[in-house]
Parts: sequence; structure tokens; C-alpha cells
Amino acid sequence: MATSRLTSAVEGVHSGDSGQVSGHVGALPVTTSEVVIGPEALMNHAGALDSLLKVTHAPATARWLPVVTWMRHNPMQTPWSVLVRRDGEVVAAALLVRVFRRGVYRFETPCEGHLPSWLPSRDAHSAKALAVALARSLRAIRNPWVLHLRCLELADPAVAAITEELAVTHSDNGVSPRINFSSGEPLTAYLSRNTRSALAKAHNRIKNAGLAIEMRWTREPEEIDAIVPEILRLCLKRSSQLGRDVAVRANADYRSYLADCASFVDVVHSYGEAGLARLLTLRLNGQLASYALCLESAGTMLVYSNMMSPDWARYSAGAISNAEVVRTAHSDGGIHCLDWGAGLQRYKLSGGATLHPHQNIHAWSSEMARGAWVWTQRARQIASSGHRIFQRPPS
Repeated sequence: MATSRLTSAVEGVHSGDSGQVSGHVGALPVTTSEVVIGPEALMNHAGALDSLLKVTHAPATARWLPVVTWMRHNPMQTPWSVLVRRDGEVVAAALLVRVFRRGVYRFETPCEGHLPSWLPSRDAHSAKALAVALARSLRAIRNPWVLHLRCLELADPAVAAITEELAVTHSDNGVSPRINFSSGEPLTAYLSRNTRSALAKAHNRIKNAGLAIEMRWTREPEEIDAIVPEILRLCLKRSSQLGRDVAVRANADYRSYLADCASFVDVVHSYGEAGLARLLTLRLNGQLASYALCLESAGTMLVYSNMMSPDWARYSAGAISNAEVVRTAHSDGGIHCLDWGAGLQRYKLSGGATLHPHQNIHAWSSEMARGAWVWTQRARQIASSGHRIFQRPPS
């Protein structure tokens, strides 16, 4: 029976199984839903999911290659996805990961929690069908479960549909400062007079010191890959200056630090391979003084990672790079929004930036499961004494 196949797949009796179920969603067209579990089974749908994420204008951080790369570096979290088809075509999907711990299943969006995620759906009908299929699949699980979807757009139609199908709780995921460019506005509208004055002084200091300055953008994956080791060394030096090197100095966490490095290298490579990355480097006398790794998707440039070397702090290398990011985004006719990413640092709030909120949604199989999840989250907050070197500080 179709239902029994679905139940078996959801419970994970066979990690590579997938189950299907068909039906109407109210007056909507007939759709087929499928639960796909495990990396091998998910890869069978790579082409369809890559196409769906592109056509629905998913943010760069939720695109196919970066997501599967992250999954490969987090093997303890099993890929668990719900796919919806109409006329044989995948029209909606929830790409999630599943963890089974202490008798409870936890389902959540992949990748880091501060990065934008996405529930792709081609239209309102497919979003509704996805919500129905997700709710049905979760309710078929015999064990307690927790659903935790992070950093979603407030206006996501799939989120609204899921809210109708499951008893959910919403929570804030912080805000990201964004500059929305208006047609015809000059660059000076987004770089304040104080910023322009500080930049002029910085360039004068560089000139008076006799330093050779080179600023360069690249989109070439091979060039980006070659610069990543320099970025890692810069990040370690800057993080040490800011007192964030606890995980590096503690032998018990050194393997975790190395895993972060490997994941960063591969994820950045995946962005470059997918044609989503644009890297700015600022060099003084040939040495990397600052950088900005940006991701482009659907008219938005997201500053994924940027940092300044403490060796060149007196020359304001970070400020020069940040201004160049604004200038480049403003001059690019295909970019209408510059997203600085999570955090409320002062430089992100200038230039007429507005605060763009994201949301998390949570659901549970029962009040008991909800209580267990809340207790676990509080315990983690108490036990946590910092953040890994490549994670942003909590906003």
C-alpha cells in the first residue's frame, strides 16, 4: 500500500527508501508527495531540485550545491526531504535533515542557523501541497518529533501553509541590515559624508606610508579556491585578536576546529562552482589586508564572510573593502539589494540600511516533545561558552 510505504520511509526503517502518496489538496490539482531519506536517495533527485531552487529564486545559501556540501560535512544529520510533484515535475520541496537522539526525531533546515533558508514552491497550490505532505509525513512517525525551520522569509507562502497544517510557534531569527538601491540614486546616497571622509584619510595614510594597494574582484572558482587558505589564516589571526580562539587552543576542540576549516573550504568551493560567489581582496604590499566573500542570487548580494587582518588595522583596510562592496553592488544593474548578513555592527547600519527580519518556526508531536526540546535548548545555552571560529556571534 502507498500509505504503508510512506510510513516505512518516514520512520527510516530503510535509510534509502522513499514513499509516495497521491491525492487532492482541497480543490487543488492532483499532486504526488514523496519522502526521500538518505544522501544516496536524495542525489537521485539532484537535477530536479537544483532546477526548482533556481526557478523559485532561492537565496544563494539555500542552493543545491552548497546544501549538499554542508550535508556531506555533517554525516550525523541524515538528509530527510519531502518532495511534491505535479504532472511528474517537482513543484515544491522541503530539504531537511533528521537527527535521532534519546528516542526523539529532530527535523531542521540544513546549514548554519543564521543563513537564509528556503522552502521552494512554484506557486501557492504547490506550497499548500507541500505543507499537507510535510504534516502528513510527520504525523506518521511513531516516535516523538520536533520540527525546527530556521531563518525563513516572513512572507514565505510555504510557511503560511505549514502554519495552517501544524500547530506551530514562531520566533525571531534576528535581522540582517540591507541596503535597497533606488534607481537613479547616486553612490553618495549610500556612502555617508563621514564614511567618504574616513576613506580619504585611510587612502592618504596608505600613500604616505609608501604602501602598494591592490583591490581586485574575481568570480573564477579556481582563483577563489587558491585564496581560501589565506582567508583561513587571516580569520585565525583576527579571531585570536578578538579572543575567539578558545576552540583552537583547547586540545579537546581542535578536531572541531579542523572540521570547520574543511567545511568552510568545501562550501566556499561549492558557491564558486555554482557561479554564486564573487570575492574581493584588498592587498597592501602584496599581503591580504581584508576580504569580502559575497554571494549573488535573485538580485541580492549577500556578504557571506568579510574580515580585516589586524596587521593592517591602522590603514582601515576593512572600511575600504566594505565601501568597495557598496560601490560594486550599486554599479551592478543586476543587483538591487545589498545584504550585510546577520549582526548589527556599526558599519552595516550606515548608508540608509534597513533591518530585514527572518523567522523560525517550530512544531512538536506533543506537548511533552515540546517541553523536552525547550529544556534541551536551555541546557545548550547554559553549556555554551562561546562560538566556533567561523560562526558569527549571536545577533
